[in-house]
Amino acid sequence: MSIQSRPYAALCGGLGGSRFVDALAREPEPRGYYLDTLGLLLLKKGEVRDALTAFRAALADAGLRDRATRALVLRHAGEAHARLGDPSAAERCDRVARNLEARPGGEVGGSDTVC
Repeated sequence: MSIQSRPYAALCGGLGGSRFVDALAREPEPRGYYLDTLGLLLLKKGEVRDALTAFRAALADAGLRDRATRALVLRHAGEAHARLGDPSAAERCDRVARNLEARPGGEVGGSDTVC
């Protein structure tokens, strides 16, 4: 079952309390920040594939425009890849994050490279 079709409450399983689940259910804009947090919770629970899906969804959010934040989400995705036993994908995420941080100024959207 995909992350988009499962209720947020079931995904969180009580990790963040009802206020956190309510905030996710409202799907605020930009959603990327919330999806990254969800991914971290899933990673902590050991649900690594679902965490990676959440990180990818966060990166696909055109509203997640801050370079430093996008780089952080990419690093989280890299950690998920590493835990799944895919070091080359983890390195690719890290490389994209470094390149994103190295470019000067401005904002980016959901169209840049996603690992």
